[in-house]
Amino acid sequence: MLASPQLPRQSRVVRGGVSLRGVIVLVFSISGCAVFSGYTPELAQTPLPPELRDRGAPAPGVVPLQAPVEETAPVGFVSTRRASIDQVVEVARQHSNQVLQAAARIEVASGRVQSADGALLPGIDARVAGSYLDGRQIGSFGDQRDGVSFGRFEPSVGVYYRVNPAAAYVRTEQFRREADAAAHDLREAERTAMLQAGVGYLDLALNYASQQIALSLVGDAERFVAIALARERAQIAGGADVARAQASVARAKQVAVRMRGQWEGASIRLATLLRWPTDELLLPADSDLHPTSLIDAMAGARLYEEAEISRPDIRAARARRAAADKEVLAAWWDLLGPEVDVTLRERWLGTQVSDLDSTHLVNGLVGFSFDFGELGRARTAEGNARLVEIREQTIRERARGEIEAAITKVRTMGETIPEARSSVEAAERSYDIQLARFRAGTGLGIEVIEAQITQARARLALATAIVRYNAAQVELAASIGHLRAELLAASEQPSSSAAAVTGAVNDAGPR
Repeated sequence: MLASPQLPRQSRVVRGGVSLRGVIVLVFSISGCAVFSGYTPELAQTPLPPELRDRGAPAPGVVPLQAPVEETAPVGFVSTRRASIDQVVEVARQHSNQVLQAAARIEVASGRVQSADGALLPGIDARVAGSYLDGRQIGSFGDQRDGVSFGRFEPSVGVYYRVNPAAAYVRTEQFRREADAAAHDLREAERTAMLQAGVGYLDLALNYASQQIALSLVGDAERFVAIALARERAQIAGGADVARAQASVARAKQVAVRMRGQWEGASIRLATLLRWPTDELLLPADSDLHPTSLIDAMAGARLYEEAEISRPDIRAARARRAAADKEVLAAWWDLLGPEVDVTLRERWLGTQVSDLDSTHLVNGLVGFSFDFGELGRARTAEGNARLVEIREQTIRERARGEIEAAITKVRTMGETIPEARSSVEAAERSYDIQLARFRAGTGLGIEVIEAQITQARARLALATAIVRYNAAQVELAASIGHLRAELLAASEQPSSSAAAVTGAVNDAGPR
């Protein structure tokens, strides 16, 4: 009779002495939901404190944007589209390529968290083994027999838990902080896209205003040609004035063509950023180019404090620093922490499938291991943590510099707008005087042409000052982390004082 290596039915083999079944169930109940649902970082934005909102009247100065009589698309464009600054900022926030890429990186970071959570859970394996012996066998008493056949089936299913619990838990926290940083990176991408869209819209508005000013100069020059021709026919003046006026018209038309090209280029750049069709010529929705006040530039240190709270790149840097600290701690736990290896297995034995019966196996092991490779990874993690800390400080310093630069630009350009407006008023009076003198026969045609050019330059300088002031306000709002479409939408309309100036400019418009 052969001594087949079968275990008694319903036998139990226990190694380790302590069953950790309850511990595994507890870990599963704590981490299971996180593993199967993933990790969603918090994406809430902080509200703008009311005391930082600039509610004062903007600096006086308005440039009317007179739309063309027929807004037909020029050569190279199939149609036109009007857009407001809050619209382009919101479109950039949602659809720019850099925002979409940042959103995809959140999915990657969330998946890493889910993977790390899975290390805290037990695994399940199932096996089916079979064997067939045919040949010489040795019995229990040393006798040998030839031509013996024996078949055996060993299906089994088990739960295993092999992990360094402390290292796995800390690494999960590390990946959560990295996922939080990815969420802040999304907000940073939105901030950058909105800033680019806002500045791009203002550049579009400035180039559109420049083209309108150039067209106004063309109209003034053509009217002066008519006056000079009438005086020549009446033999009041010679043909020199007519020639100068016609040359002035040609130069003004050349300027208008260049300004139109710059406007079309600004439209293409903005449409590319917004992922709109580039064959649509963009027009600013505002009827006037007026100063807009968003953030109180006099708030001083309060703006730096707000940037520490609200600016997404600073918040991302803080999250990455926390993740780097967790990475160092996880590396040291990997090196020195206890490792747990627990197995719960149910195995069936039998010579035939119908003859299977079960045995239970429980293995439990808690031990320590020292790997010199882990020591090197711990030192690497510490060095990376120092780099992350330096980068965080660099981002803070850069944010402070951006805030200070924006504050300086707001103050400087706010002071230049009244001066630019005074220059426009003086140039308009000078033009009226020179034109009246020419009509009366006491002035020269060259003086009228120079007054026309001076008036156009003054209007362009005013438009440039307003755009730079508005761009500085947009940059200031972005530098403290509060550039949003609703903030810009609430500031699109000029104040009552600015509206009064608008009326004055319209009344003193091109004659």
